[in-house]
Amino acid sequence: MDIACGRCLMTPMETLSITYCDISQSDLNYFSECPKLFQLKHLDMKGVGLKALDLTPLRVLLENVADTLQSLDMKCCKMKDSHLAVLIPALSKCSQLAKVSFYCNDFSMPILRNLLQHTANWSKMNVEQYPAPLEYYDDFGYVSTERFTQLCAEQVDRLRAIRRPKSISFATHMCPRCGECCVYGRRFRPCLCQRRRQ
Repeated sequence: MDIACGRCLMTPMETLSITYCDISQSDLNYFSECPKLFQLKHLDMKGVGLKALDLTPLRVLLENVADTLQSLDMKCCKMKDSHLAVLIPALSKCSQLAKVSFYCNDFSMPILRNLLQHTANWSKMNVEQYPAPLEYYDDFGYVSTERFTQLCAEQVDRLRAIRRPKSISFATHMCPRCGECCVYGRRFRPCLCQRRRQ
């Protein structure tokens, strides 16, 4: 949807998809000012660069759709800890969420742990996807698969103390050597160069 066109909406939207593009702060501010967005069921913002933006308007939108939002895709948004910290209070209220993805963002272990600890209301969650925390990487951007699997298992155990996750996975950034990701989910899937070493 063209955000400018969104200003002319006559009926409430159930799906908003803005992907792989840049948006301005004024575009984002509009999210919190448009009542026609307040019944969203699906919000897809994958590939939207949010690194330089204040996400307070997005938090307001999430608060307004907390009783209706079913899926949230924020893959590859260049988000940092400070961005997620703004959103956590609103995300914790989204009781209808069934699918969420934060793959390919730059979160530390403490902020990701903080998010997971605030998801007790996510009883309808079916699929949740998180980035591997920054602590999993060495100075060259490589991941120790042993450390990755151990720490991911610890996070899943922590989450199980709060609720029962159905399908949860963690994925690294693309490996600098082979261009694939390591994924920890129902089973561990190493990147190509890790598979070659085995």
